[in-house]
Amino acid sequence: MPVIALLMSDPSVHSQNYFQQFITENGDNFWQSTQFVINPEKGKFDGIIVYQSIKALDRTYQLSCPKTRTLLVLKEPPDILHLPEGYTRQFYCTLGQDNRVKSTKRILSYAGYHWYVEINIRDAINTYNLPKTKLISAVVSSKTDTIGHRQRLDFMYEIKKHLGGQLDWFGRGIQELVNCKADALLDYKYHIVLENGAWPHYWTEKLADAFVSNCFPFYWGAPNILDYFEPESLKMIDVNDIAGSVKSIEQAITQDIYITAQPALAQARNKILTDYHPYQTYLDLFNSFPAAEHSDIVIKPHSNFKYDLITRLQIHATKYLKEMTV
Repeated sequence: MPVIALLMSDPSVHSQNYFQQFITENGDNFWQSTQFVINPEKGKFDGIIVYQSIKALDRTYQLSCPKTRTLLVLKEPPDILHLPEGYTRQFYCTLGQDNRVKSTKRILSYAGYHWYVEINIRDAINTYNLPKTKLISAVVSSKTDTIGHRQRLDFMYEIKKHLGGQLDWFGRGIQELVNCKADALLDYKYHIVLENGAWPHYWTEKLADAFVSNCFPFYWGAPNILDYFEPESLKMIDVNDIAGSVKSIEQAITQDIYITAQPALAQARNKILTDYHPYQTYLDLFNSFPAAEHSDIVIKPHSNFKYDLITRLQIHATKYLKEMTV
């Protein structure tokens, strides 16, 4: 049985363990006869995956694995995550949307996000049967850390003015979800999906949540999103074009596009549950990499490495822009 080491910061482990019950058939750490072991102390593995967020790994890992089966997955967009070259060079391959990252192999693509709505993978295929008693929702927080955060927040204030009581707007700092995220999607026909920014291939759980909940999404984010999903499964909007976005949303609702889009939504949902499932994404990549013998692999946290001058300047610029908006 193949065994993959899945490494992440300690604070991320709690979230991973919570969602595990929803994203695999039996609520465990197995996918297609492969076991994923979170933060193992030692052992021999068929692959190593590191989930890279803003937080660094909490310690150095010494494991046995083929050198060509080490994968760094960038879970944050380029304007949030800055990594030292020495750190990324530890990996055979990096996966994400940041073309600054250096490693033996770099894949600019979707980085593998599971859905966050509390729907079990066994039940998700049946969400199209659920009655929709409400019209349209959004889950967008009041964050203003980045340009993308500020763009989407400004957009939401404007779109709320136009749609008024038709739109239920949830999010931290706006209207907290009391129970679970599913409350913001399952009862709704339509859902406004705004990513943290607009980069090619950067689409996340925000879009996956809409498809798994059988909501028709109005989407802003990856400009090449139609490389991943059929055009009938979503409608692209632009946070910098309020009038045009309002027109698109109102027109789609008037035409009851939710009904006609059901076949495309079902296809998109199936992709989320299979081909675009994070575990499947990573296994497909490993299977495409060249074979190699097992060897001792040491992976140190990015906090152990020094940044070059350009990266340091980028980090300072990011902090400065953030402080200017507070």
